[in-house]
Amino acid sequence: MPKGKDRGLPSLETQAVAAHRAYLDALVSWDAALHMATCPICRPEGWSEAEGSRRCDTAEIEKERCRRLFRDLCDDLGYVPSGHGLALPDEKRSCRQADKPDQSTDIALDHPSKETTRTIARGPKTDQASES
Repeated sequence: MPKGKDRGLPSLETQAVAAHRAYLDALVSWDAALHMATCPICRPEGWSEAEGSRRCDTAEIEKERCRRLFRDLCDDLGYVPSGHGLALPDEKRSCRQADKPDQSTDIALDHPSKETTRTIARGPKTDQASES
């Protein structure tokens, strides 16, 4: 019985690239869900905190599913495919919150087998000594 390309199946590298693309899409969707749930400017009218939390949880579950698939394919392949033009898109926010450095959102991607980290700055840090 023919295997792999002989049967018209995509190569392992092609599958890993597609999984990487799906992971990046899921990561962007998760970021958008977090932003909509936490930004008073962008939160849809009538959204409860529970609705925002549910949407964030759903998006995070999908992101993690895609991350695990990508990681597993890279483990099977033995390397992380590169040079396929995949990258996170530029962050674009419809609100003014992205213009404020103290309200910025950072996403750091690491090796796919490690957790993706996300830090949300909650506002300017104040120095108690300088406020006195």
